[in-house]
Amino acid sequence: MVVIVGLSKPRKGTIRVSVARPRCGSKLTRNYPSEREAACVLSHIGVGAEAAEYYLFKLLPLLSRDEELSFPPMNIPQPELLLLGFRVTTILRPSSSRQR
Repeated sequence: MVVIVGLSKPRKGTIRVSVARPRCGSKLTRNYPSEREAACVLSHIGVGAEAAEYYLFKLLPLLSRDEELSFPPMNIPQPELLLLGFRVTTILRPSSSRQR
């Protein structure tokens, strides 16, 4: 499943990891008490250790509370997302040509 993973720091001592489907309005989030826990989650879904360290320890501290860093879109198996508590579902769009 293609998703965009984001990072933010909503308050001191909390790292928020978000997962969203491209062009979908909803975003699922999970909060973690430390950068190390967030790095572990990022590693589990396929973000390289160097990239996770750079985002968490170099870029994230430079942002304000309302800003979010986003990784490029990634193809992550849905079972992996479910294992981490991100219940991302496929949204079926109604066909505009459907007649009754």
